[in-house]
Amino acid sequence: IHKERQELIKQWEEAIEAMKRRDQAMKEADDAAEELKKQVEERRVGLKERQMFLDSEKATNAQAEQKINQAERLVAVAREEYSTSQQGLSEFQDEVETVRNTLVKAGTTLETKRGEVANFQEDLKNKKLRIERVRATFTQTQLQLKTEYAHLTDLDSRSRALDKYFRQEELRAKALEKELSDLKQ
Repeated sequence: IHKERQELIKQWEEAIEAMKRRDQAMKEADDAAEELKKQVEERRVGLKERQMFLDSEKATNAQAEQKINQAERLVAVAREEYSTSQQGLSEFQDEVETVRNTLVKAGTTLETKRGEVANFQEDLKNKKLRIERVRATFTQTQLQLKTEYAHLTDLDSRSRALDKYFRQEELRAKALEKELSDLKQ
């Protein structure tokens, strides 16, 4: 019985091993089929992209033809405008001369204004110097005032200290007088 069991177990193990090999072979076949599907899909996508590119190029060519026709119409319009502009050129030259005269006048006015600005700047510089002198005087006066205030504060403190000392001396003198009167009795 033991031997039969061993035999049976061995057969099962061999069957399981055979099933594993078949599963592996099926998996490999499935992977190969999947790879083929992927390649087919890639080629289909490539063909679709090429078709889209071809369609796009056809549309671009049609647009280019429309633009060429439009450009030819614009050239005709530009030629007409050019002939019209030639007629208006003499009028423009007259206007340019008028503008030149205006510019000369403006240049003269500008020079006058520059002179005025230079004078204003000089006045401003002088006023700034005066302000700086006044500030310096003000700062010096502030310092003197602080010094005087500190001196007054010191005198006030001394006065209070002397007053306190004087009161203490009075108390001490009274205490001594009391002691003296107590000793006399």
